[in-house]
Amino acid sequence: MFENYLDRLTLLKELGISQSTLSRRMKYDNFPYIKMKGRLFFNKNEVKKYLNSYSVNYVFQEKD
Repeated sequence: MFENYLDRLTLLKELGISQSTLSRRMKYDNFPYIKMKGRLFFNKNEVKKYLNSYSVNYVFQEKD
């Protein structure tokens, strides 16, 4: 069930962004996340859709 989700630290590492950037995107740009027992989780498919909708001339692809 949770194999399609990333925790906060993994997401930061995968995207190469800072915690403040992620917080800003969550607050102002509706970055997709769920909060469970005080922890943040990110659905890989929803993050991919978000990145594709906010990017210009680039399609985000997962690593194989």
